[in-house]
Amino acid sequence: MDASHHLLRRAPRVTALADSGRGERMVMRDRAMREWVFVGEDATDLWPDVVAEAFAFVDEITPR
Repeated sequence: MDASHHLLRRAPRVTALADSGRGERMVMRDRAMREWVFVGEDATDLWPDVVAEAFAFVDEITPR
């Protein structure tokens, strides 16, 4: 996959995006990463929400 035109993010909604066909799980060494997803340029309408979810997810797991 050419990742130059994809959004790669870490967030909890990976399964929903992958199952809908609008995202693809990131695979490293034949292992699907459970919290990482590629969202392609055919789904740029999702990018603002995906980025907002990723920021919220990281903010939630960051110690204060």
